[in-house]
Amino acid sequence: MNKEEIFNTILLTCRTIFNDSDLELSFDSTADQVDQWDSVTHIQLILEIEKSFNMRFSLGELQKLKRIGNLVELVSEKLSEA
Repeated sequence: MNKEEIFNTILLTCRTIFNDSDLELSFDSTADQVDQWDSVTHIQLILEIEKSFNMRFSLGELQKLKRIGNLVELVSEKLSEA
């Protein structure tokens, strides 16, 4: 799975979690730029992404995520390790 496919899966997951079918994100998007993104939706999002890609993130990995692009990179790395 390439990074564009990973991004598109994450985007669809975000649209579902945030209940916004028109949500537009980029690799540079941050949680601060999405009105509905709070601590509860953040947990829901991470859990759903873990389920979608059949992986688990460590707390240390999650603390390094600042942008959607960081999340795409992390998923890509973990998929290549599998």
